Amino acid sequence: MEQTSDLIPTAHLLHLADWVEAAEANGTNPQHPVGELLAEHELLRTLLVAAKKEAQRLAKRNLRPEFWGPAADFIGNYGLLFHHRKKNQVLYPALQKLGLGSAISAIEPDQQREIETTLELCGAVQEDDWEQTLRLVSVFLTLKRRNIEREELTILLPAYEQHADVLLDLRKRFDALEEKSLFGRKRSDFLAAVRTCCRLAGAPDPT
Repeated sequence: MEQTSDLIPTAHLLHLADWVEAAEANGTNPQHPVGELLAEHELLRTLLVAAKKEAQRLAKRNLRPEFWGPAADFIGNYGLLFHHRKKNQVLYPALQKLGLGSAISAIEPDQQREIETTLELCGAVQEDDWEQTLRLVSVFLTLKRRNIEREELTILLPAYEQHADVLLDLRKRFDALEEKSLFGRKRSDFLAAVRTCCRLAGAPDPT
């Protein structure tokens, strides 16, 4: 399991390159729906690296809104309002019909906890509460990394390998959901947020 896990990020680089190309062009993303989700996981992984480095600075009571504002924007407004919705409202119902219902049910408790922690973290950042932010960042980083890996290994990668052609039909539904969920903003706005966090924390750029 550990060996497979270590190889997952490398396998996502092509998906991420396609995602970034579409974001920078400010056009619709033509890539496979599951490939899109895997690319967004890679963006999240990059942000988690930056957040861990910034949390070490935060432990010295130096909360920088210029970092945590964009970070909360991405994990809250893009992660919850769009990324999670694509999975919960579009992908998961389709996968349940394809025999992956048990795997989806198994991760639901941890995903719900992640949602609750994300909302709490975004609230702490909004309130400029450095102690609460530091506490929640530690919880969030551990939970998010574990959930991403588990979801990929048990749901997203099996779905992509076994049902890629069938799931292409979800592309238009993803695009329709994007129009409603981003409220007029572009993917490039959220890519810029991740890049800002990486630059401020001294973490590698996602691209």
